[in-house]
Amino acid sequence: MKKMSRLAIMSTSLLFASCAPAVMGSQGAPYVAASATAAAQGMAGQTVYVQYTYNASTFDIDESRFDDLKIDFDTYNQNITGDVRSPENAAPWLEMKPSGLPEGWQISLAQAWVRKNVVKTSTDTKSINVRYYDQVRVIYKITLPLGAVGNKLIELAFTDTGKNVGSTTLFLKGGGL
Repeated sequence: MKKMSRLAIMSTSLLFASCAPAVMGSQGAPYVAASATAAAQGMAGQTVYVQYTYNASTFDIDESRFDDLKIDFDTYNQNITGDVRSPENAAPWLEMKPSGLPEGWQISLAQAWVRKNVVKTSTDTKSINVRYYDQVRVIYKITLPLGAVGNKLIELAFTDTGKNVGSTTLFLKGGGL
């Protein structure tokens, strides 16, 4: 009977463990924020990665950075709806410096891209019409110390090879598991 009870307890424990959420926001699979103003959820004692997409108008990035993106109209470069794919380039020149972080809280820019987000493509016999939005996509690396709790409004200042290109705020929630 004791063996049966232990087996039942172990089986139940494994069942509940399989229902637990996976590690939130790894670098290869960051949590994607619902909007540019959505709060980022940090986890006390852990590092998480969160992806945000901003309209280009959020920053004063030189227009040439977006002009360098070329839309490819070849048929092999279309998605299943017939729209051309959204081109993007890595933006290693974009840097970010946070301010207003509590002691031990860390946030850094893990990766950044500039992109033309193609939202609609239409064609007729003589022309192709493409509707797109210039955007900046970033992944933040957020590390909080053990015991980090509370909500903080963090100022994020961005530079393009040292030139100030603007700032935005990030609402950061700290908490435990």
